[in-house]
Formats: sequence, structure tokens, C-alpha cells
Amino acid sequence: MPVEILERLAVDADPRVRHRVAMKRKLTPRLREALASDPDETVRMRIALNRKTPDVLERLSRDPSEHVRTAALARLGDREKAFRMTVSGSSGC
Repeated sequence: MPVEILERLAVDADPRVRHRVAMKRKLTPRLREALASDPDETVRMRIALNRKTPDVLERLSRDPSEHVRTAALARLGDREKAFRMTVSGSSGC
């Protein structure tokens, strides 16, 4: 899918559409940043799990959502902290 189309879909009102965009491999840095800031937790979770988005993981490791933080930390390689957060239900801060 052309990047121009992805850019339009990334601002769609429907979070399900943005979630699908976050799954794509061909995202520009600007799109990755926008999706990492999305108001919908499921979109941020999808971008945290996308293997082509390592540049936004540090930011997502401080996300308000525990689920997004845990996914980002696991991708960053801090699996022990991610596990502790899951078990304790705390932010680990």
C-alpha cells in the first residue's frame, strides 16, 4: 500500500482502521510517531508489537497503559521488568 494512503488512513476516525495501519511494515518515522501517540490503546499496542518500529519503543515503555508499556519493554529486551509489571500490576516506576 502506498505511503500516501497509509498517511490518510492513520488519521481515520475509526480506531480499527488506525490499528490496521499500525500493523503495516512500510511506515514512515512520522507515521510511527503519530501512531505511538494515538489516543486509542489498541493502536499504541499494535505499534509496540510491530517489529518494524523499534524507534518508538522507548517512548511506549512509558505509556499510560500498562499493557502497552509491558509490550514495549518486552520488545526492548527488558523482559524481567515487563514480567514484574505484569505480576505486580504496577508501573515499575
